[in-house]
Amino acid sequence: MPKCPTGWYSWTRPNGKLWCYMISKNPHSTSQTWNSTNTYCRKTFNASLNGFQTVEERTSFIKNAQSLSLSSGWMYIGAVKPCKTNSCPKTVKFVWQNGVSTNNEIANDNFYIPYFDATGNCLAIMARNGQYDDISCTQQTTFSCGKWADILT
Repeated sequence: MPKCPTGWYSWTRPNGKLWCYMISKNPHSTSQTWNSTNTYCRKTFNASLNGFQTVEERTSFIKNAQSLSLSSGWMYIGAVKPCKTNSCPKTVKFVWQNGVSTNNEIANDNFYIPYFDATGNCLAIMARNGQYDDISCTQQTTFSCGKWADILT
């Protein structure tokens, strides 16, 4: 039976499979850029930056993040704007990376903080209010890793 690692949260996705995610709790020791956090997730947990398949999954994630009383403002999640410049136009949509979700609509559903200004190519979520923000991919902040549950024998 698939299980999530100890200390990780779980969510059963519409395909019936168990998705697991962790939330980085210590911004001082784990704040990194988008690329370095994604590498950390891969090398440490065989995971990627987290994504959401449904609004309900995102809502559950936000509740879990808020229960941790995180001090950091932003938290990287696994969607980026696929363009070659440092600041894509607002018309360029976020795309989930590494298979963390197949629902790109949920990364682009106007669930943004009021000052979302389309100046960043990486998607982050604000822990305290649970809304998306576009931030620079070189900004150092905390993150959430996600992966499919492992089959434990």
